[in-house]
Amino acid sequence: QRRVHGGQLSSQEMAKCLALLLVVVLLCHCGASLAENLIANGFKVSETEFGTVRFHKSDAQTSRTVVFPSRHDENEMLFSHLQNLLGGFSSRTGLVQSAEPPGDGSCDNSIYKGTEFRFVPDFKGSPKPGEHVEWVAPCFQHTSAAFSISGTTARLEFTLSGKKSLTCQELYLFASPQQFHPEIFVLPGKHVIEWKDLTADEVTDLSHHGIRIFRFCDQTWATIVEVVKTAKMFLGGLGLGKFPIFGSRVPKYMEQANKNFLREAVGWDMVERPSPVVKLQESDVHPGDFVAILRLDGIDPLIMWGSGSHIGHTAVVMRVDNILSVCESQDGWYWPTHGIQCTPWAKWVEQAAAADFHVAILPLKPELRARFDNDKAEAQYKSVAGLPYGYHNFLFGWIDTPRDNYPAHLVAETALAVFALIDRLAPKVTERFINQALNFRLGTKGLNMAQIYAEMDRQDISPADLIAKVEDDSWVYSDGPSMVCSVFAASIYKAAGILGDIEINATEFTPRDVYTLNIFDTDNNRPAQCELADPQQPWCQILGKYRLTLPGYSTLAPYSHMNEHCPSKAPLYIRPDGC
Repeated sequence: QRRVHGGQLSSQEMAKCLALLLVVVLLCHCGASLAENLIANGFKVSETEFGTVRFHKSDAQTSRTVVFPSRHDENEMLFSHLQNLLGGFSSRTGLVQSAEPPGDGSCDNSIYKGTEFRFVPDFKGSPKPGEHVEWVAPCFQHTSAAFSISGTTARLEFTLSGKKSLTCQELYLFASPQQFHPEIFVLPGKHVIEWKDLTADEVTDLSHHGIRIFRFCDQTWATIVEVVKTAKMFLGGLGLGKFPIFGSRVPKYMEQANKNFLREAVGWDMVERPSPVVKLQESDVHPGDFVAILRLDGIDPLIMWGSGSHIGHTAVVMRVDNILSVCESQDGWYWPTHGIQCTPWAKWVEQAAAADFHVAILPLKPELRARFDNDKAEAQYKSVAGLPYGYHNFLFGWIDTPRDNYPAHLVAETALAVFALIDRLAPKVTERFINQALNFRLGTKGLNMAQIYAEMDRQDISPADLIAKVEDDSWVYSDGPSMVCSVFAASIYKAAGILGDIEINATEFTPRDVYTLNIFDTDNNRPAQCELADPQQPWCQILGKYRLTLPGYSTLAPYSHMNEHCPSKAPLYIRPDGC
């Protein structure tokens, strides 16, 4: 077996990526409220949390902000100031609290009405020099922004009117690949923000793409509530021990948080089963069987929200060295081994139960079971065994279109702005999650996020169009071929002859894309214990408190280049023919 030990992104680093996003939100809210304290007669200077120096002045009609590049190390400033921010957080948040309840803000009237992930800001537009954009916000009835560039100075005129209450406020984030500037607006009128001493690349980017304007959906204290509620989905089952949070089990509060999220976001109200365990003999399981898996751990429900799947993890049964095994690409912090691996059936079921997996076994149709070439499947597994989990294309099998794969009010501009900021804080994370994949799409190598933006300008391609480019199976990343769980499963079926001679990129397959293939048995020929536990299901669910449902199960005939241009918008997740 070929194993790669260097450069693997650990589960802790994936958690760090999520934690960094939460920190960014706190920095925006806390740092901007601190800046409001500096408004006085004349300009006042302050260091911002985003590596810039801010000068601010206001009078009865107009406020003006000037932002210069900082001469300090950005990462050092961010992390040293974070401690001060959190230390004085309780006293400063009193400046910006609102009498309005959480969730009163509107983010483009999103169908999704839950509070989880609502802290992610809403993209309002990106006016280019000479352009003007307008919108309606919960606090100010009329908001407009006009942008201009003169030499190495960019200027944004932000005008607000029609304030709806004395206590309301609006928090915005203004961003480019190199600049991140938060502002809280309490007073109506014209507010001017200037960015000085811009580099040539910054001027080029702002000229082509404009200044990105994001509005946080709710006010400060409501956003913090949203961060906490989102964190509850992820904070638990973080290890292999027996402690409530750092053990392998999903705590009750985490289970309930994820269950509530799936009801609000995906429209799935999960139903409890009479028995959480159904025992199968090895003789009831066959090479080629698909293993559909759900864990209520934040990650799986997030995958489901984006892709329309009703599971978040997948595996395939095959014989490896003549041992019946479950094979998968796996990197869970609750799992004893990482990377692409095979585990003997009985041992795998034991580990799955300890991790609170929901597991269903989807059998191939009898004629396809007979066709499943285990030798070729085993050879495909051994060619990638030990490689790390495929974080490089984690996002790209799901995002197939410029606009129609993002949940709620998230858009490509928001995603890339967040990654551009994380790129400055934790470049190894963005290198693994997005930078290498975007370099492949641009035909470049080794560019960081700011350089990627500059190259997009040179090639005249938008962020949304770049992300939506097809992920190619032939791309080999710095640590080898990149395979998430569903990509690995699709590659096994491709190698074993189940999909015939069609041309596909397995790297474009999500869990939903695999279980909707019409290769699985629907005739309900199941062991008696499976019938008793779940009478209406055509598969056998062997683990899980809640009954798995798989909309579209075994309905889609395979065809060449399938799943390369498919939308996935909640809550209906309509999939056009031939996409």
